[in-house]
Amino acid sequence: MAFPDPRSADWEKTNQIEAGERARMCLKWLNNVPAEIAEKALLSCCSSTKWARTVLRHGPYDSLDSVLRAASDAAGGLGDDDWLEAFASHARLGRQEGLSRWDQQEQRAIAAGLDETLTALEEESRRYEKTFGRLFVVCATGRPASAILDELRTRQGNDTEKELQATVAEERKIMALRLTKLLGSR
Repeated sequence: MAFPDPRSADWEKTNQIEAGERARMCLKWLNNVPAEIAEKALLSCCSSTKWARTVLRHGPYDSLDSVLRAASDAAGGLGDDDWLEAFASHARLGRQEGLSRWDQQEQRAIAAGLDETLTALEEESRRYEKTFGRLFVVCATGRPASAILDELRTRQGNDTEKELQATVAEERKIMALRLTKLLGSR
């Protein structure tokens, strides 16, 4: 069975199916497609290759909860380089041009921010990148630009190790939300 990219407009067509049936279909799909296709789908949830391959090795899965547990366990085995690989795929926070469908959904509340807040978010994001050498990663779903800006400013004060831990925690939230979307439960 062909499966649309969860970040594409075709994905919306699967949302017309009853949620429980959609989840069963998606789980069956994950368990039965060739590994390289499943890996690509998992990489859309967390772009650490080691993470995606570890999740695949622990299948087949009988429920979303079992996938989420395996994903969390796999995340626990990642090293700093694996996390940096995951962080690198994120979009810069702020304006909506050129974002994937999932990034647009996750940043919808940010996009509704006032221009001066969005400009400050962009400026602080660049400052963060200079300080930490990577994009600012935060689970933005449902959060307004002002709240994200406050968190960004707060996290600017972290040392490198504390900030890595904070970013990992945010990446784990994003991963779980995206897996839930991928497997048709949202």
